[in-house]
Amino acid sequence: MARQAELPPDRAFLHVIYDHRYLAVAGYAWTQFGPGGMQERQEAINQFVSGVGALIQDSLLLHARALIEFYLPDHPRATDIVRNDFGLPEPSQTVQSQLGGYRRPIEVHLGHLTAWRDEAYRAANALTPSGKQRQRPDWNLDNLAIVDGIVRALDEAAGSGVRWSQRFASCIRLRWQF
Repeated sequence: MARQAELPPDRAFLHVIYDHRYLAVAGYAWTQFGPGGMQERQEAINQFVSGVGALIQDSLLLHARALIEFYLPDHPRATDIVRNDFGLPEPSQTVQSQLGGYRRPIEVHLGHLTAWRDEAYRAANALTPSGKQRQRPDWNLDNLAIVDGIVRALDEAAGSGVRWSQRFASCIRLRWQF
């Protein structure tokens, strides 16, 4: 039996745009207050919220994970909102390559208390089939590459010419400058 979305597309779209919006907010905040931001800004915000970079990074990665699942669904559950619900074509191989390798690391390192978080454990199991998918990226280096891949997927969706492409084009204004 074919999978059918639980929500009509007009209602499901609200959830998709939500994650795009907050990925944009978190991505912008990361450029300002993450390791590449101005030292004065980092010091000022950390006076109010110590370790705010971790909060921003977690938000960025959680919204990214939701959008990776949206654009690159493997085995969606009936209740998952995915690009197929909007008739969007599969993302380009470039986007799939850019994003596909982040799905499991985000899930494992952000969503679970697991032995895979331990550096020595990861190193000892790096060559196992599970270990190849569970290595921890250097998020400080990879965050903006993840965001870039999602923006590329959004651009492709917006330019696809399908019925929903104009609605996805409206999300593009949510981008920020790096």
